[in-house]
Amino acid sequence: MRTTATHHDIDTAHLAGVQPDDPLAADVDYPWDAPVSRTSIPFGVDSEQRPITLGLLGSGQLLAGRTGSGKSAGLATLLCGIARLENVALVGFDHSKFELAPWKSRFSRIAGEHESVSVLEAIIEEMDRRYTWLAEHDLKTVAPGQMSPTMPLIVVVIAELDELVNFGCTVEEKVADVDRAAMIRRIAAKGRAAGVVMIVATQNSSSRVLPGELHDLIGGRVSYATTTSGMTDTILGAGMSKLGGLSHEIPAELKGVCYIVSEISRVPLRARIYYIPDEPAEEGAKSPVRLIAEGRAHLRIELPWMPVEAE
Repeated sequence: MRTTATHHDIDTAHLAGVQPDDPLAADVDYPWDAPVSRTSIPFGVDSEQRPITLGLLGSGQLLAGRTGSGKSAGLATLLCGIARLENVALVGFDHSKFELAPWKSRFSRIAGEHESVSVLEAIIEEMDRRYTWLAEHDLKTVAPGQMSPTMPLIVVVIAELDELVNFGCTVEEKVADVDRAAMIRRIAAKGRAAGVVMIVATQNSSSRVLPGELHDLIGGRVSYATTTSGMTDTILGAGMSKLGGLSHEIPAELKGVCYIVSEISRVPLRARIYYIPDEPAEEGAKSPVRLIAEGRAHLRIELPWMPVEAE
């Protein structure tokens, strides 16, 4: 089903590096009436203004780009769709607890800096329990029809990967970084069959933060503006900058414009994510993101295996 997109025409004459006839120069409002499913999450439009959706049941999504390029907005766009799905448990990692704060009423758990290791360990233990259950029932994967409030699809949302794997200054903190990186790789490698998927966002696309062994485990990749073709290839995959993935040529003014590589098509697709206002429509009101989260709070799933939250 295709939805009608609403555009905000903008004067691009003053935007350095932006072509006036660029089909992605204008914002496109989020289609609040668009259907949502685990295989079709509204995300944006391509250069022909055709709607683009991303799926949840594959091997995860990576959102990356330089600071201010639209990574956080892309994450919010995905969450606006995911939050409306039944039998989906959202587990977030956000050291500052700021970026994911508006979503607190819909998330089963948002782990801060001192909780991240124990929460990652709990996810892996649940994943292993599910593998045992699959073996007992002679199954290979947790099918969508088997997902329920007691065995939900677990969506692990990492607001900033750099904070989890490249944050430490002391020896102890650096050891924790290594431990978290290993657990994240394990979840990315084994989670799919157990009904555990990852959405990873970062503004640091260096190979130290996004090593090949993790990158290759995440099939869906979205690259916002980067500074070099090497950074583009680190995000989208080796050689993608030569196949049309020109994230390093996106003008800084075009926040939200990106290139997408999916598990279905390995050809980079130029797109623009849907526009969702950061601020409330009027003073005293709530932002659209918070309204979605609170309006779907009844879909929040309590996870009995999750460690007690620190006060």
